[in-house]
Amino acid sequence: MASSSLKDKDEGNYVDDVENFDEEEEEENLDPVEHKPRNRSFIARASTTGKSTFFSDQHGNLKFVNVIVRHPICIFFTFFAICIFCTLVLSRLVRREGQNPITEDTNAYDIYDARSIAYDSLRIAKEDVEDFYETNSRRLRKLEGQQVQEDVGDRMIWIYKAKTEDGLFTNEAIPIMRAAEATILEHEDYEKYCVLEYDLVDETTGETLPPQCEKPLSVMNIYYASEWNSTVAAEVISEFKTNPSSVDLYNRLAPCLDFSLFCDEILGTVSANATAWAEDMKVKIDSIIENWDGKGDLNPNVEQVTEFIAYMNLLFSKSFNVVFYLDSEFSVDNQKSMFSRSFFSWGQLLEGTDDEDESEEQLKEFVLDNLVEEWDKFTASDNNPVVQSYYFMGSLIFDIILRILSNDGLKAVGSLLAVFFYLRFMLGSWFLAAVGMFEIFMSLPLAWLYFSYIFQIKYFSSLNTLCIFIVTAIGADDIFVFMDSYKQSAGMGPEVLKDLETRMSWVYRRSGSAMLLTSATTCLAFLTTLFSPIAGTRSFGVFAAFVILLDYVLVMTLFCTSVVIYHDRFETKKWCCNCSFWSKCDPTPTEKAIEDYQNGVELKTDPISRFFKVIAYGSGLV
Repeated sequence: MASSSLKDKDEGNYVDDVENFDEEEEEENLDPVEHKPRNRSFIARASTTGKSTFFSDQHGNLKFVNVIVRHPICIFFTFFAICIFCTLVLSRLVRREGQNPITEDTNAYDIYDARSIAYDSLRIAKEDVEDFYETNSRRLRKLEGQQVQEDVGDRMIWIYKAKTEDGLFTNEAIPIMRAAEATILEHEDYEKYCVLEYDLVDETTGETLPPQCEKPLSVMNIYYASEWNSTVAAEVISEFKTNPSSVDLYNRLAPCLDFSLFCDEILGTVSANATAWAEDMKVKIDSIIENWDGKGDLNPNVEQVTEFIAYMNLLFSKSFNVVFYLDSEFSVDNQKSMFSRSFFSWGQLLEGTDDEDESEEQLKEFVLDNLVEEWDKFTASDNNPVVQSYYFMGSLIFDIILRILSNDGLKAVGSLLAVFFYLRFMLGSWFLAAVGMFEIFMSLPLAWLYFSYIFQIKYFSSLNTLCIFIVTAIGADDIFVFMDSYKQSAGMGPEVLKDLETRMSWVYRRSGSAMLLTSATTCLAFLTTLFSPIAGTRSFGVFAAFVILLDYVLVMTLFCTSVVIYHDRFETKKWCCNCSFWSKCDPTPTEKAIEDYQNGVELKTDPISRFFKVIAYGSGLV
C-alpha cells in the first residue's frame, strides 16, 4: 500500500489542515492547468464525523476499496480464479448436455401463436423419442443383404454461371467445367465411393459385366460423347429447321414412338408417310443420344452440338435428356445458356462399413481429404475469366459452415485486436490493456452461466454470440471512464491524495456512479426486447443485459484491482523496467501526484484529448 505525503500527520491534525487549507491557502486551490478556482463539487471529501457506515470507514473511504488497496494481488487472483472456475463449470455443463447449445431458430416466431405451440410440442415429443431410442438401442441400422455402394448415400451438385455474354457452351468454358468434374471422375479412388450399377449385361456377348459407377447428370456427357455422327446430327437439325411443323408432328407421335402409349388412337390420325418419317427420326436421334456417356474427347463442332440440344429441348419425349442442363432463356433462337448444373451421386454402404453413419463419415473424410481443396480452386472468383463455379454437398454443410465461421472469426479477431491495441495506446500499459480485454471476454461465459443454468433460460439464440462485439465497445468505454477518473484524481489536491485508499475511493465513487447509470440504461434498453413475441429476439435482449451487467461488475472489481497493482508496481516505471513487477514504485504515483500538485505541474492528458484540444485552439473555440 502506498504511503502518503501527509503520512506524518495524525487524523485529527489532518482535519485542521484541511480547514487551514480552505481559509489561509486559497491561492493553492487553483487548477494547476487553467489557474481558475477549482470546482469543489468534484472533490469527495473525507467524512469529518468520524463515524463509519456499512460501506465506508470513519474517514469516508469505501471499505471494499480499502481491502483492494491493502491486498491487491490476493484480490486480483481471487477474482481471476472465479472467472476461470465459472468458465470451466460452464464448459462442463454444456458438454454434459451433449448437444448444440444454440437453439435452432426454425421456430423464431410468435411464441404465443398456436402454430408455435404446436411446433414446440412436436419438437419436444421428437426429442423425447430420440432420447428413449438412444437410451434403449444401439441404433446400428445395418443394411442386411444390401450390396456395396448400391444405394445413394449423398448427392453433390455443381452450379456453373457464365461470366461473359457468350454463355457456357463455348470452346473456352466447356473444358473448364469438364476439369472441375474431372476432379471427381478421374480420381483413382472414385470407384470406391460412387453409386455402383449392378447386373449390367454386354449387349454384344450377353455376358454379365462387373459393377460400374453410375453416370452423372452433366452436359459434359453430351459434349464429350464417345461417338458423334455429325452427318446424322446435321440431318436431324436440318429437318426440324427447314420444316418447323415437323416438331409438332413428332411431338404428336412421340407417346406411341417412345413410350408405346395410345398407338391406336395416334396412328389413326396421321398418314403412313408421316409415321415412317417419325420412326426414322427416332432412330437417328436415339443413335446419337445413346452415346452421351462423357467418355470421349471434346466434340470439335461445339456449335452443332449446342444446336442439336436446342432442338431436342423442343421434343417433349427427348427434352428430359437436356433440360436439366439449360437455363430458362435457352432456345433455338437463343442458343446461349448462362447457367448450367451437374449432378453426382455418392454410394452407400461403403466397403468396410456396417451402417449409414459410418459410411457417411468415411465418405466425408474422403471428400475433405482429397477433393475439397481442388474444388475450392475452381470456385475461386479469379480461377478463370469465363466460368464461375459453385458446389454443394449435403454431408459437407456443417464442415463448410465451420470453415466459413472460422474465416469470419479471423476477421472478428482482427477487430478485437484493434480494440486491444487501442486500449494499450490510450492506457499506456500492456498490463491494464490485457486485464481490460480479459474482463470483457469473461463477461460472456459468466453471463451464459447465469442465463442458462442459474436462471434456467433454455432458449439460447444464435444472435447471442453477437454480444461479444457489443460488450467489447461498452467494456472499453467503461475502462476509459474508470481510467479518466483515476488520472483526474491526480490533480484533486491533498483532500483526495491523502493516501491511496482515499484516492481510489474518490475514483470508485466518481466512475462507478457514471458507469452504473449508463450500464443500467443500456440493460433496460435490451430488456425492452421482452415485449417482442419473437423468442430469438427476447433471448438476445436478456442475454445482452446479463453481459452488460457482469461487465460492469468486473470493471468495478477485477479491473479496479488491476489499477491498484498498476499504481503500486508499473505506473512510474519506464520502458523495459516496466516489467519488473516484483518491486514497487518509489516514490508512489500518489506521492508524485501531490508533489506535482503543490508545484503547479500541469496534468498530462491522453492523446485524443490533446488532439481535440489542439483542434479547438486552432479553430478559435477556446
